[in-house]
Amino acid sequence: MCPGNGELIPERKTCERLAVRFPHPAAAYRGHPLLYVAVLAMFREGFFMLQNVRSSFLSPAYWAAAAAELKRPRSLVLAGLTAALSAVLSSVYIPVGLNLRVTAAFLAVAFGSMLFGPVVGLFAGLASDLVGYVLSPGGVFFPGYTFSSMLAFFLYGLFLYRSRPTVLRILLMKLLINYGVHVGLGSLWSSILYGKGYSYFFARSLLKNTILLPLEVAALAAVFHALLPLLRRQGLLPE
Repeated sequence: MCPGNGELIPERKTCERLAVRFPHPAAAYRGHPLLYVAVLAMFREGFFMLQNVRSSFLSPAYWAAAAAELKRPRSLVLAGLTAALSAVLSSVYIPVGLNLRVTAAFLAVAFGSMLFGPVVGLFAGLASDLVGYVLSPGGVFFPGYTFSSMLAFFLYGLFLYRSRPTVLRILLMKLLINYGVHVGLGSLWSSILYGKGYSYFFARSLLKNTILLPLEVAALAAVFHALLPLLRRQGLLPE
């Protein structure tokens, strides 16, 4: 912090020079009120997320609670329903290229994973991929896609279980899932299956997921905003 009253003036000048040299990140947007408010909101949300990180996925209590969901019949039923709904929604898709599809399955996965958490989510992801293969037997079964399904369920649960689904949290979650799982791993699995170069699938998947990212974030934010009060009243989520 800058020196207080009574301290040496040279130190004060040094501190002032540093303050000018390294301004607050939101200061550059003061001339644009809407951008300024948006940047301040992002920093505030990020600060509270870091403040609460000990009570989230870095806390042993978090993982104990997530593992305990395996013993709760309600969570297992929800996981089964989520896996089935995800598989059904995945079978209804818009093709946008070789092995590239647009579906609404992410809504079911995110919503269910928020309720039963990342540990149960691993098994739900496994079940979802297997059920999806049974519903579409004409496709090719590949363990890589099974792993991607399990990882996606896990990440949705990791970010949403026992957490407040803010827009920033949803955005960070979708960045990791879209680019890490769908683009990174999905392109690798496609290149192995179809014999084309990794860059071929990477470029197309990158374009698709970049276009879909803001739409999916907006859809998730709208769904959570509409349904969270109802879930809390029903006792499915803590207040």
